[in-house]
Amino acid sequence: MNSCSCGRSPIDTCVGWGNLNEDEYLLSSILWAKKKLRETDKALVHKPVKK
Repeated sequence: MNSCSCGRSPIDTCVGWGNLNEDEYLLSSILWAKKKLRETDKALVHKPVKK
């Protein structure tokens, strides 16, 4: 994997977002953020409670 040189990737490696127009980029970044929030929520819900 190549490192991101455009600065648009949400991770250190290139995911091709440099080729997107502004609207496509904004939509992709919103969808990525929503996915990460769902993953975080699932991790918190399934985390055992310490007694």
